Amino acid sequence: MKGYKGFDGNFRCQDFQFEVGKTYEYSGNIELCESGFHFCESPLAVFSYYFLDARFAEIEAEDVSEKRDMDGKRVCKKITIIRELTLAELIHADVKWTQTHSGVAGTKGQSSVAGDRGIASVAGTEGIAGVAGDCGKSSVAGDCGKSSVVGDYGQSSVVGHYGKSSVVGMEGQSSVAGDRGQSGVAGDCGKSSVVGMEGQSSVAGNYGIASVIGEDGMAKAGPNGLLILTWWDQVRKRYHVVTGEVGVEGIEADTWYCVQDNKLSKVK
Repeated sequence: MKGYKGFDGNFRCQDFQFEVGKTYEYSGNIELCESGFHFCESPLAVFSYYFLDARFAEIEAEDVSEKRDMDGKRVCKKITIIRELTLAELIHADVKWTQTHSGVAGTKGQSSVAGDRGIASVAGTEGIAGVAGDCGKSSVAGDCGKSSVVGDYGQSSVVGHYGKSSVVGMEGQSSVAGDRGQSGVAGDCGKSSVVGMEGQSSVAGNYGIASVIGEDGMAKAGPNGLLILTWWDQVRKRYHVVTGEVGVEGIEADTWYCVQDNKLSKVK
């Protein structure tokens, strides 16, 4: 069966090295979340395990276990890495995937739109919404939601804990309201924001703004980007804001920063 898989920057997963075009077979017994080669049925489900700056691939799985995790994660004994996908290709694939599956509002709802000025939304836990086309708007209300837009001037948002929101295109806006949210924009002049605890916000492209409003967050931006993070002052019982401009006072592009000792510090 066809599926999708995420990897780190070196194309590794769980310390196993993969390569495009090769087939791998697991020698032992497979068990979901324990052993074997894991993958996801739907493209955007990989965001449950990897952030936007990871690497992704389309795969072919054989000898697949009947067991399925809540987000559609599967495990197989034999896996072939068909081709690597860009983030935009992954989101496009998710729009097509969603169109061939039942999409309704509610728990595990799926909604997609292909075309300019499209609007896709899902209300319910574990929802997935995607839009391919300029000026699109995509939103999910509910925990563990995933929302994405491919196209210029897109807007993507998730309201709920553990949400993941992404926009690929110029002047995109991506936001997550909820703890441990992940928001990212790939394209110039993008704006990415997370409101909640332990949020991650990133902008890949020139002139972007990445912000995290809450405690223990981290953010990164491309050249000429702006970072905005907050921290909680336990003594004065109030939040303070820390900002950084990429290229100024040692702030580097495409590098994760958090707040330590009341100032921006590289994430180790």
